[in-house]
Amino acid sequence: MIASVLALTLLSFVQRPDEQVRAEIEKALGKDKIKLQVSFQGGTATLKGQVRNIFQKNRALEIALGETEVQNADADIEIATPESDQKLGEEVVKEIRKYSRFTVFDDCSAFIKEGKVAVFGWVTEPYKKTEIEKRLHKIIGIQEFKNDIEVLPVSLSDQRLRETLANRLYSDSTFSDFASMPIPPIHLIVSGSRVIITGVVGNQLMKQKAESIIRGTPGVLSVESKLRIES
Repeated sequence: MIASVLALTLLSFVQRPDEQVRAEIEKALGKDKIKLQVSFQGGTATLKGQVRNIFQKNRALEIALGETEVQNADADIEIATPESDQKLGEEVVKEIRKYSRFTVFDDCSAFIKEGKVAVFGWVTEPYKKTEIEKRLHKIIGIQEFKNDIEVLPVSLSDQRLRETLANRLYSDSTFSDFASMPIPPIHLIVSGSRVIITGVVGNQLMKQKAESIIRGTPGVLSVESKLRIES
């Protein structure tokens, strides 16, 4: 019995040939649709080629380092260049807006410079922060990425206040036409009974009306307006 246990232990430490390790890395990369040249020697895996964005580069390194025999991974990997920051920004915004679980109680913006993307804002659930980031994995040209989206704390009183605010705002005749939209243009961020109003309205009167409704709602401790007027 003891001899069998020792034999199994020894087998678990038997290193595979370099070519087998290289083939396993390449196979795992293929499952993630990542096409790179792979070499492996002396405990170091070398990855060469081009990927669509920083997410694919990081994933490739993760796959390589996941093999037991790999001690180091060298990445001679080029990230595809975006057509322009403007085009990249349009793609990022498009993917965020298409997120089906995005509501008037969430808000997300993006900053793009030289292919570097940072997203920021607020969401009501942790999974939203993760899923929004995952939606960007398909976009070509993201050189660096930072997720600064804040997850709002769980609070029953805040949730009740959110619903009250939305009902008051979108039942008003000025904004009632927006109520049926998948994502209405005015967003209400609530944390600790403090409200941040974000979004876009058509004119100054609409901006003032929205701010007045929110400020006049019982239970609101403070209001910060970041509403923009559509140009």
